[in-house]
Amino acid sequence: VNDGSDGKAAVVRFQGKDESLALLIAYIKAFAPSMAQDAGELNFKVVTEYRLEPKSHSLEIRVSLTNTGSRYKDITFSEIAFFMGDGLTNYFPNKGDRNGRSALGDWPYHGFASPRVGYVVFPEAGGLFQSLVKYKTVLVGLQKSFTLEKNASKTLVWYVAVGKDLAAAQAAYRRKQPKYTFGTVRGRVLDPDSKKPLAGMVVYIEQTQSDGKTAYIGQAVSQDDGTYSAELPPGNYTLRIARHQEWGKSTKVTLKKKEKKTLDITAPPNGKLSVTITRDDGKTPLPAKISIVPMDKRGASIPYSYGKRSYAGGAVFQSYPHTGKATISLKPGRYRVTITRGFFYGQHQEEITVKANETATITASLKQEIETKTYLSGDFHVHAHGSPDSQDSNQAKVSAMAAEGMELAVSTDHEFVTDYQPTVNAMGLQKHLRAIIGEEVTTNFGHFNAYPILFRPELVNNGAFQWYKLLAPAMFNLIYKEAPNTIIQLNHPRGAAAGSYLSYVGYNNKTGKAERKPKEWSWNFQAVEVVNGNGFTSALKSTLPDWYSMLNRGRRITAMGNSDSHNMYTSEVGYPRSLVQLGNNDPQKLTLKGLSQALKQQRVVVSGGAMIKFKASTTGETSTAVSLGDLLTLTDTGKLFLHIKVEAHPTVHLDKLQIIKNGKVLQEKKLSAVTLTRFDQTIELSPTKDSWYIVMVSGKKPLGSVSPGSRPFAFTNPIFVDTNKNKKFDPPIQ
Repeated sequence: VNDGSDGKAAVVRFQGKDESLALLIAYIKAFAPSMAQDAGELNFKVVTEYRLEPKSHSLEIRVSLTNTGSRYKDITFSEIAFFMGDGLTNYFPNKGDRNGRSALGDWPYHGFASPRVGYVVFPEAGGLFQSLVKYKTVLVGLQKSFTLEKNASKTLVWYVAVGKDLAAAQAAYRRKQPKYTFGTVRGRVLDPDSKKPLAGMVVYIEQTQSDGKTAYIGQAVSQDDGTYSAELPPGNYTLRIARHQEWGKSTKVTLKKKEKKTLDITAPPNGKLSVTITRDDGKTPLPAKISIVPMDKRGASIPYSYGKRSYAGGAVFQSYPHTGKATISLKPGRYRVTITRGFFYGQHQEEITVKANETATITASLKQEIETKTYLSGDFHVHAHGSPDSQDSNQAKVSAMAAEGMELAVSTDHEFVTDYQPTVNAMGLQKHLRAIIGEEVTTNFGHFNAYPILFRPELVNNGAFQWYKLLAPAMFNLIYKEAPNTIIQLNHPRGAAAGSYLSYVGYNNKTGKAERKPKEWSWNFQAVEVVNGNGFTSALKSTLPDWYSMLNRGRRITAMGNSDSHNMYTSEVGYPRSLVQLGNNDPQKLTLKGLSQALKQQRVVVSGGAMIKFKASTTGETSTAVSLGDLLTLTDTGKLFLHIKVEAHPTVHLDKLQIIKNGKVLQEKKLSAVTLTRFDQTIELSPTKDSWYIVMVSGKKPLGSVSPGSRPFAFTNPIFVDTNKNKKFDPPIQ
């Protein structure tokens, strides 16, 4: 409508057809069933305007509704906001970050904060909105309920304020309120010894309420020159700074109406740790993960409601230096530093003492202990800021994948196609990583990954599949039409029906049929995510039996294991991972056609800590053996030899090995050694019926620093055995 170049408000106007949104309704029914109501006859004219006044820090959003129906309408008007990619934490007024039911209720505004930017979402002056659903940085708020008569119109207004930090966005909000008065506190954040200004330091603002309780008012962030500022209503405040989430000294300030105060704040003491990581040659830089755990008794820590970042395994800080070098600021004290690169490499652990104004150093060399020369390691379900529920940048996610020893960087954002390759190239990681383009197609009947696909920036969301109004069978056909070499993978297939296809259709692994919605069932997919993140224990009772059921009916469906990482610090990439047998481990030699063929042929080992090398022969000689996904026809001797080798780093606990035939445990072996090779045997069998075999290993003790709290495991895809010599596999269930 207007681009703002004339000095007046810039305006963008959207008009569209009113329509019931099946995707949204499905998620409301799944996660907030009390909100799910039949919209009935719609018949609305809807006009949405985005207005930005000159020099304003608040974007005005106006939604005009006209009832074009035959009768009055009772309307529940909600707002849905997605804030993506800025590393944000939630802020509710005076409370800070809230989750679950504690986020529900009436609020004057809702904020989002990071060291780089702040946002505030709010209704018209003096109004409240009701927070109904808060998931990560996705907000669903109810603004008003009202009745709209036939042919009547109503306009609802709300705003999004933006600032250099939360304090600036809050100031923009307060300036929209009637009779707002404020004072200003500003100053610099200084190093305690050099007195030099410090950038990027968060200044937390607290106030003691009349009931004696401390309210978290908000935060400001020191800019490049070390300065911070905050506009606040008159009152008494406490300003506090933390280093690595541990409080330093507090500073008191009293503000009066229109008063301006300058107050410099001294940061807590600081030292540094310099880390250099190479391969075992001592020369070649190597991406890796650094986990730092404090050894001293800690002081008072900032509350989680203040946006405290959490790391796994008791770490106070984690870093993923893709260059093999890092300089990390730390509070003076003793620390245990662990450097890892996934679970196929050795580890370096060292205790160090960091002193104020000094730099401690660590030099680490990591050796690949478990050989994977014919495999490429990939995590085929990963999210970054292209997804509305992830705050990780592409750069951060690529660093994490390189540091965890991934070789295939597969992007699978929700409804958005991302290409990591420009990021990989810019970071100089081509020798370590190859980007594979994918998408998580996020429907109301399940979530499905499609990879590899094309990056098409000329299309909506870079070519995301326009599946809406299609059911699964037609959607699968659409994906294959647009991306003929793609793999369709069922993601987390058991769980909330809206996001889990097998649960949605009611797949019965005893009958092999979709009993709830048979018309929406299709076998036209090639892979199933048997293990999602830390779900191995639950997979033993749910998705593994589903996969066994498919194999027993002759369906060549490939088992995959992926992290589904949305946050690189709390759900690290690469646990679990899917190792694809491609004949070499050079990601740059990979062809997309070759990757698709290998996945379709089931040449995959799913690993959460161990490596299994599994072959089968009729002679007992590995030189004549077949591998994963292959069919082996027995000779007249009727003998079958399974060649099994299991390797794991000595720190990985494995206690049993299982040979599984047609979905049932055929043999079980105890594993107790702590050497690299845990099992290396040839098992002789004499099957009488066509069968498929997989090998699975597992342990009960967690992996430790590599993936804190995660249970070690691994399993293969099947080898098929033809006993009646008809050159095909006759499945156990016809």
